[in-house]
Amino acid sequence: MLKKSFAALLAASVVSWPLAAAAATEVKKPAATSSKSATKSATKPAAKSTTKSAAKPAAPQETPEIELAHGLDEAGASALQTLVDEFNASGKGKQKVVLAPLGGTGEKPPAMQVLDDEARQLFLEGKPRYTPLHEVMTKAKEKFAAVPIPAPMPPYLAGTKGRLNALPIGLTTPVMFYNKDAFARVGLDPAAPPDHWFTLQAALGQLRDGGYACPYTSARPTQIHVDNISAWHNEPFARKNGKKGEALAINGLVQVKHLALMSSWYKSRYLHIFGRGDEAVPMFSGGQC
Repeated sequence: MLKKSFAALLAASVVSWPLAAAAATEVKKPAATSSKSATKSATKPAAKSTTKSAAKPAAPQETPEIELAHGLDEAGASALQTLVDEFNASGKGKQKVVLAPLGGTGEKPPAMQVLDDEARQLFLEGKPRYTPLHEVMTKAKEKFAAVPIPAPMPPYLAGTKGRLNALPIGLTTPVMFYNKDAFARVGLDPAAPPDHWFTLQAALGQLRDGGYACPYTSARPTQIHVDNISAWHNEPFARKNGKKGEALAINGLVQVKHLALMSSWYKSRYLHIFGRGDEAVPMFSGGQC
């Protein structure tokens, strides 16, 4: 596009300047009639060229900005900034996304927000002040697959027809780390980590037999081994209980089978639990597990 505009500008310069010069020469040439006419012709201003002179190139316009507000901690904000920088550099957006901290109440809401539990409750109270995501995509004429919403996903993310109101970017997925050196020492393939609970059980037995007193540990055991297991199998973690709110629904077959397996691991000293939070993380990173 830049090359085309520059070529058009160059062509306009080449065409307009010779025409202007020719017009000036013709005016200065004395007429063959009386001296009065000659004087008139000489004093007559040069005819304006019908071709526009070369236009000055327009100053580059700044890309309009669209605000994305958030209340994330330093690590979360840094990760989000990386994604925003990649998007802005891709040139796919007509607007540049800029991050900003969530403002106080009473201000005009920003174009986009990342909401945590507390901010979400405040935002969703009263009359809706947002445009659902599926409407945004429809207005922009962008393809947006209507995927089924898993049952454990929070209900506020989907409308009455199961279409997304927002992206669930605040939800987390647990990740399992393993020690490649420990695998190699007991004859396990470091390049082929367990991909199922039963293959993990076989590996833990081999690690235990190889002298590792703490083959496996888990941070946040409730979130990972009950909540997340339920989500993976599309089973509810809780159910509505009339007007009383919600009641836990963790006695389904999926949850009972998994917790029975974890219980057997705990009794066999394959699994060690150090607390309800992230107490297991330093135990793994420090090499104890």
